Amino acid sequence: MNKFVRFDPRFHTERLPMRYSMGNLSTIRDLFCSQKDSSGSQLPILPPKIEIIDDKNTEGYLVEIPANLSITLKDFVNQSIQQIQGRYKPNYDPNNPVLVSYIQKRHNCITQLQNILIEVLEQERRLGIYNLCWLTISKTILRAIHEVLTVNKIEDLFGGFSVPGSSQAQKIVNTYKIHLHHIFNDVLLETLKQVDAHFQKEDEQRRKSLPYFTGTKKLKLGASFNYQFSMAIIQAQAHMIFPDLKNTSTTTLLQHLLVEENERYHTNYTDFNKVYTMFKTRVEQGIQENDRTLMRAISTFLRIPIHAVSEIPLDVILFEPVVISYLSDEIKEMPYDSPTETRKRFFRRRSKRLIDLFGEDVWEMILYDYINLADDLRKSEIITFFRDRISIVLSGKSFGTPRLRRVGVSEKSETAEKITYNFNPGQKIISDLRNVTLLFLDLRGYTEVSGDITSEALKQNLYKFFDPTMDIIDHFHGSIKYYAGDGILAAFSAGPWKDYHGLNAVRAAVEIQKVFKALKDEGNMIFQGMGIGIHSGPIEDAYFFLNPIDKSTTVIGFTANLTSRLSSGKTERRKQKWDIQSIFTLNEYLMNRAQPSRRDSTTLAIFEEQLLQILDNIQEEKLKEEKSQAPQKEFEVSVVKGVLNNNGIALSDTTFQAIRETSPLKEIPSQTTVNYLYEDKAIGEEILFKKAGDASFKGVEGKFPIWGVYLNRWLK
Repeated sequence: MNKFVRFDPRFHTERLPMRYSMGNLSTIRDLFCSQKDSSGSQLPILPPKIEIIDDKNTEGYLVEIPANLSITLKDFVNQSIQQIQGRYKPNYDPNNPVLVSYIQKRHNCITQLQNILIEVLEQERRLGIYNLCWLTISKTILRAIHEVLTVNKIEDLFGGFSVPGSSQAQKIVNTYKIHLHHIFNDVLLETLKQVDAHFQKEDEQRRKSLPYFTGTKKLKLGASFNYQFSMAIIQAQAHMIFPDLKNTSTTTLLQHLLVEENERYHTNYTDFNKVYTMFKTRVEQGIQENDRTLMRAISTFLRIPIHAVSEIPLDVILFEPVVISYLSDEIKEMPYDSPTETRKRFFRRRSKRLIDLFGEDVWEMILYDYINLADDLRKSEIITFFRDRISIVLSGKSFGTPRLRRVGVSEKSETAEKITYNFNPGQKIISDLRNVTLLFLDLRGYTEVSGDITSEALKQNLYKFFDPTMDIIDHFHGSIKYYAGDGILAAFSAGPWKDYHGLNAVRAAVEIQKVFKALKDEGNMIFQGMGIGIHSGPIEDAYFFLNPIDKSTTVIGFTANLTSRLSSGKTERRKQKWDIQSIFTLNEYLMNRAQPSRRDSTTLAIFEEQLLQILDNIQEEKLKEEKSQAPQKEFEVSVVKGVLNNNGIALSDTTFQAIRETSPLKEIPSQTTVNYLYEDKAIGEEILFKKAGDASFKGVEGKFPIWGVYLNRWLK
């Protein structure tokens, strides 16, 4: 949820644009915090990976659902409407074919939703997919209800009689929605019960072979997972009756929720409106007259500066349960004159109090409904906000590669290179395999330095370098995947910006290199050097559990491994044939130091181990000799006999070729090859791409071309 809040300077807090609550993270946490279970105090979570879901650049989630789920839900809604209309009496005739059909469709609905939720919990990795699934189910149910009520004529819903006026027609539709909400509330709670029973049985089986197994839901969701958000999606009513809650007036909401058919509330609209109007008048008057006592109380309850009380929407105050309770004793003692009462009086008499109009019992009932309604509206608008950030994607079947089409969007909109969430049972839910550019930064001499200075001094030196590095990576649309003591792995992916993400990674590397040089020139850099590797390719995120609550995120795959090797310059020792003189030398060495008395298997194993150690020592000496013969310049990248020496920025040929295709590079011939120059206006520098050579890496067959990246002005 953190990704969606925006800073509001008026209230000095990050918040969602809500009408009935402040919409900040603390308010959301309090709204969905279970009073019975203190462990459920965690902020409700949603998956961190979002995409652009429409032409307005709205950020949200692309979700794929089973094609037959909508059909199942619509069939069940149709059958439920017949039950609501009272055309059949299921309790009197258990063999009624319509009742049998209703029960079967209800069972099909529960079974299909159950299968989806079981798959979600099996694949959940504490990412919030469970909450996203419930939002998607809610959106799909609302769509099914809307389509069914649209197809049915209002006259049919009203029993065949004509309905005068659109307002009366809308009232009838909303009444059906209230009844349907009660039906789906029971269906979804029954589904949850079935899911819990399934995992209870499965967990008992797993504990036979895994005695320390904590349970699927606790493991996959986390010990502090907040279940109240998903329960609110099921039980809150306003968001189901009014999907477009933000564009519906408060008066309309009250008129259609406080009706006789709604069993949730016992107060009618007329009585409630009298109380609501008194609260509204008192708050408006207090703000206009600058009532410091009231203003200070509201400021404390809403946790905002006192000067900002007059700027917030009035309904935020009127539907804050603490404010309702705080003002209730004062409001009930306020005088109330009925507008129908004649104003011509011969004798002045005392006005009736509001409490006299209702009595204590009715007053308590109205106040109880007021607080419950406030809780429902505050939860519903938050649910609606996040549900509107979901774009349902249907899987279309065709010959060849399956295509995805988004509901309500032209077919030219593709979901390729976008992260989608697939709730089809048996399918992988998160489709996050995508092409990115990875940047791996490795500081040289970390081990040696850490032994010479205190851990506090080492930490402060890392802060000096890593803090501005983080800002640079964020500026160029990258995200840090993890810190590794002396290194950083960052990913640059496609987004709304124009430039290829590989170029943004190069820009970030150059700016990081400038920070390193500046600290070094100032005498504030204790590390010997730095190597940065950049490579583009497909990656996938992996999530590992650290404890019952927390998880760790990393990237896996060949791309990540290769990027790490580019930064460190570690290459695979090339296989080579040793000449006969080397073998004689080794034999003489071993005969002088180890003369075995017995030629058994143990002796031969020791001999082989010593032989391999000697080969490694000789290889290391040769590499040192080759390196000394070709001294490294500052920030240079070179390849000597297939060995990569990276003290600067090493770029894979894959990334370079992609940059070359998308950016105007200028060819600069040199003695042995062709270099390429790019005038980058984004950072105001000339970037030079220089071929370093062909290196050998473990897992990569053949030669691997490497490019060095330099600031042209430093070479001059």
